[in-house]
Amino acid sequence: MVKVAMIGVGAISGIYLKNITNVFKEVELVGVCDLIPERAEKGVQTVKEYIEAGAKAPVPKIYKDMYEAFNDPEVEVVLNLTRPYEHYGVTKAALEHGKHVFSEKPLAADMEEGDELVALAEEKGLLMGGAPDTFMGAGIQTVRKLVDDGYIGDIVAANCAMICHGHETWHPDPEFYYKRISAQAAR
Repeated sequence: MVKVAMIGVGAISGIYLKNITNVFKEVELVGVCDLIPERAEKGVQTVKEYIEAGAKAPVPKIYKDMYEAFNDPEVEVVLNLTRPYEHYGVTKAALEHGKHVFSEKPLAADMEEGDELVALAEEKGLLMGGAPDTFMGAGIQTVRKLVDDGYIGDIVAANCAMICHGHETWHPDPEFYYKRISAQAAR
């Protein structure tokens, strides 16, 4: 059983709470933490509702801050669900505390920060992972298998387009999408 602490209980956390509680039986959510305590409380309430509906999972504790989670000897992996421009700082602190890290995308705000995190993880013998849900999701993986298996023949060209009215049409708190703050810029 892999024991995880969730740092950041915002919009994306719902699917993680559902899957950790109901799908992935080899993962246990030890605790949650958010800068807004009510979000952490809501996350714990969500898990309690899944338990009442029959899920077999412990009720996670609420950490007062991420450092309390990092110092919990029960925690093996930090699940970093903070805003993208905070990923670097949270991941670096978790690695410095000897925790493996799985982060919602992106790893960091720029390549320099990402390289630094990879080097730190390697130096400490820790693992890092990321949530490549778009390209590792079922739809794209099905297409990849069809291409790899030769179902459409040789590919000679490709084109991609994305049409969207903006993040504010679907995200409840989209402001961070329009920010570019690296750790170096914040210093």
